[in-house]
Amino acid sequence: MLNQTKEYGIFYLKTVFPKGHRLEWLNYLHISRVIPKDLSDELDSLVSDINSRNGIVIPMDKGVDPGCVTEPEIIEEVANEVYNRYCEIFERLTSDNVKDCIRLVWGIGEMEDVNYKSTHDLPAYPIMIKVGRFLDSSKNPGIYKV
Repeated sequence: MLNQTKEYGIFYLKTVFPKGHRLEWLNYLHISRVIPKDLSDELDSLVSDINSRNGIVIPMDKGVDPGCVTEPEIIEEVANEVYNRYCEIFERLTSDNVKDCIRLVWGIGEMEDVNYKSTHDLPAYPIMIKVGRFLDSSKNPGIYKV
């Protein structure tokens, strides 16, 4: 018997501080474990808000390049909310009012099995590869649909 596929929305994000910026090191680390407590608390609140929404299939994590899987009908709204709140949090809580330091890539594609605790554990479905390649293809901030 063939496994059934279904469409899901997925996003990943990363910080993209420019080369030489004093916070560039955040581009490469587990964000929630190495940042000041006030910033960590803000991100925890954001993740909790997102994960409490209806339509979240695999909860947003707080690892390197956080991601989330949703029902396809809500992915654009969730991606925009996460992007905007991340930008606002970093701008407000960093001493130099950092702007444009987030890159979020989202898309909709078919997946067979989404019974995982984290998006980082998913198999290499075509949508995963497409989102991941685009996420890593540039250091330019912004929100992108693939």
